[in-house]
Amino acid sequence: MTDKKPVAKAPTKIALDLLANAKDSLAHAVSHLTDGGDPSAGRWKIAIREVAHVIELLLKERLRRAHPALIWVKVDEFPSLDARTVGTALAASRLAKMCGISFPKDALDTLDACRKQRNKIEHYEFHVEEAEARGIVGRMLAFIFTFSRLHLEIDLEAEFRKDKSWESLIDLVEFREAQAKAIAKKFSEDGTESTDCESCGEPTFDIGAEQCELCGHRDELVDCDQCGQSIWASDSESFDGPESEETSVVCGSCVRKAEAADFLYDQWKDQQG
Repeated sequence: MTDKKPVAKAPTKIALDLLANAKDSLAHAVSHLTDGGDPSAGRWKIAIREVAHVIELLLKERLRRAHPALIWVKVDEFPSLDARTVGTALAASRLAKMCGISFPKDALDTLDACRKQRNKIEHYEFHVEEAEARGIVGRMLAFIFTFSRLHLEIDLEAEFRKDKSWESLIDLVEFREAQAKAIAKKFSEDGTESTDCESCGEPTFDIGAEQCELCGHRDELVDCDQCGQSIWASDSESFDGPESEETSVVCGSCVRKAEAADFLYDQWKDQQG
């Protein structure tokens, strides 16, 4: 009897384009939001990370439709898979400059909050109260559904309307918006000084209490010692002055200007030999 050699199976190819990848991450996030599981930081961490991933992929998909090379940080490196592709901030900037897509302030604030939360998850400690997490995710979902409808002409909501998932998702957005309006009205009536919350994006941050009444996010406004602009303490850098007791609080913009000046000075010294 002749032994038959087993026929090798062709390797299974797994491929997701940008849009399919975004839909997959969105479905993954929704499953964590609607499964009724433990409302722990880990559950919300996964949801926030996946939703942030969806936003980045959708922005890249819109750039790709304009020209695939725009997805790469250095367009002349297209289509190298080893080269860096754009992040959320650069993608939004290119969409505004090259595709004529103007982002309103609340959308830009959402993208900034998305970037910060994702960075915390990927590179640092992550801790969040459930109310704050609900506000963040609701804010990001609203951006996803609006951007995909207006600029990609796709209805990402449709898949989730087929079952009870949509009810759970819309609760995140509608609850946040309804509560925000009620709190803003109360602030107006009692004269509470307030501003937009850096986390949930609603005008429900009580400046005096240094806390958002909607999501519970805590922070404080400080003045940059360089330019005088009011900034969130979480966005500032602290430096020790000439005297050990002195501490200078500097905003990110001034830090970047100082770093650029130091870089140019170092280049100039190198040129002088």
